[in-house]
Amino acid sequence: MSWLEMKLMVSEFTGLENDALHIYAALITQFIFAIIFRRSLGCIWPWLAVLAFAICNEWFDNKGIQGIMIMQQAAWHESIKDICNTMVAPSFLLTVSALFPEIFVRRATQVQNEEFGKSDKMYAQQDCPS
Repeated sequence: MSWLEMKLMVSEFTGLENDALHIYAALITQFIFAIIFRRSLGCIWPWLAVLAFAICNEWFDNKGIQGIMIMQQAAWHESIKDICNTMVAPSFLLTVSALFPEIFVRRATQVQNEEFGKSDKMYAQQDCPS
């Protein structure tokens, strides 16, 4: 079974369009990488994982459709649209959680940070080393 056939099967099974599947897959990937690597959504690493998966997905899509490694002009436009569509929600989560970490920080962490004199923003910055 090819990559494209597998995606079509998932689309038929769920009843969702490919664009919606891209968004769900992006969010699931971002959350899974944040959990596995113990990083906040305000950290760039889970976002980069989503970007890498989006690029790989488009690579396999175009390879499966055309049967060759070189993508034609029309395929590039569609791939760029798909990658942008895939990255909107993860980019929003990255931006909001980096700018307003108190929204995503658990109450227990807030209380613990207040006891030690740390702010939530300090906690979020420590969570994502460069």
